[in-house]
Amino acid sequence: MGFKNIEIICKKLMELGKPEEYPVAVISKGTTPEQEIVVGTLQNIAKKSKGLSAPAIIIIGEVVNLQAKLNWF
Repeated sequence: MGFKNIEIICKKLMELGKPEEYPVAVISKGTTPEQEIVVGTLQNIAKKSKGLSAPAIIIIGEVVNLQAKLNWF
């Protein structure tokens, strides 16, 4: 549900004061052999993650900088 609304979520966060460069990651099909990770910012993550499919989780914040730790599988 969240991934379907990622553009709205990011836009609202920027409206509430988060900078456009704020880090965001999307993990699609986590913990499976089909897992994909896309990293970007509030400004560009909706566009960068367009090819991903659900189920997906959105990670927002500085924790995204621990990208090596996001590769669960």
